[in-house]
Amino acid sequence: MLESIPFITVLSLFALSITIAGVKVIVNTIDRIKYGNVDGHLIFSSRMDSIARWLSKSDLIRRMINDLTLKISVFNAKPYVMNMRYAVLVLIIFAVLIISILVISVIISFPFWYVGLVYTLLITAGISIAFTYITSAANARFLKHMPDTLKILSSRFACINNIVKCIGVSITDFHKSIRGDMIRIYDSMKLNDMERIKQTFNAIDVKYSNEHMTLLLELIWHAYYNGGDDIIKKQFEDMLEDIIEDIENKRDLRAASLSYIGMGIAFCLAIPAVKLFNSGMIGEMSDAFYMSQNGVWLEIAYYAFLIALSFIILMLEKSW
Repeated sequence: MLESIPFITVLSLFALSITIAGVKVIVNTIDRIKYGNVDGHLIFSSRMDSIARWLSKSDLIRRMINDLTLKISVFNAKPYVMNMRYAVLVLIIFAVLIISILVISVIISFPFWYVGLVYTLLITAGISIAFTYITSAANARFLKHMPDTLKILSSRFACINNIVKCIGVSITDFHKSIRGDMIRIYDSMKLNDMERIKQTFNAIDVKYSNEHMTLLLELIWHAYYNGGDDIIKKQFEDMLEDIIEDIENKRDLRAASLSYIGMGIAFCLAIPAVKLFNSGMIGEMSDAFYMSQNGVWLEIAYYAFLIALSFIILMLEKSW
């Protein structure tokens, strides 16, 4: 019965698309009547801020929004305030998607309605792991290109002796996986707003949770306040050597983790293959077992184990 999961997912995505299109038409119509020619971006920002304040009354949802904001910021160079609004929107869409999956799963699996709940949990876990893996891969790209970033900063800082100007003239030279956060750092320091600088640095530090990123932020911080100090120049060079060595070590670990995740994906095909083989060899008895309650729970337990295994491997990889 778990072969229904792809069908349930596609049907839920279709239902989600119809729902989003309908809501968008209704909201745009109401906004035109209520606000006239006011810029839609201002209306969107105000609405998302209001929703965020309301949702943030729950500590759990507030942490989810903050975490999602950091993950979304990996993929663009927009301010964290704007990414927070995107995070709220994504959270709402995800909630609607899960509700759609739940309703469709329960209908399809009836009278075993509780199986529909398990379908929903499996699909939700799969989507969450996939998103986490994508953001983890983006973070890994950041570390991969950090040596080039340090070479650029080190050489420019040695000549300019001003870290803000150094970052400003180097923006176009940074790799796109790093450019976004460098723009955030540059914008915060250019305004000379202490509170914004601290918030920006703290958000980037939490997002990557990497000792090299932490050290780089500390070096930029000290260079910002102390100017072209020879000690800081030397630390840039030492840090470059440490990161190159660390990247080589983590490359081997990442290759191993990817192989295990690949094996997990391959194992997802095991039950359909076994069911097909048993159906050919045993016939109706095999089909009857897999359609029974015990057969369904066996499949569910198997896929739940694979999801849990993928999650553990992903968490271990992030801690390396």
